[in-house]
Amino acid sequence: AAMWLAALAALVSMREGASSSSWGEWIPETPLWKQRLDYRAEQVRRIADSQERWDGLMNLAMTGLLVPNFTATGFEVVPTPPSVHSRLN
Repeated sequence: AAMWLAALAALVSMREGASSSSWGEWIPETPLWKQRLDYRAEQVRRIADSQERWDGLMNLAMTGLLVPNFTATGFEVVPTPPSVHSRLN
């Protein structure tokens, strides 16, 4: 926890060089999930208001590091089996 808290503090102070690699890897480590959370981290880094930036960082930490995803691929779009579609129709 200390490693990501240090990175969080670096992001809050908007120092250059802090990235998701400072926190550890996003969970799960899928390409689209990593791309999405890196994009969010850049958005949060640009927030001028310190309270809003803190709130964004807390959300980012919960989403990408602390709370497990419900699927192995995060939120990537995957094909749905035809049997699922037939049951829903």
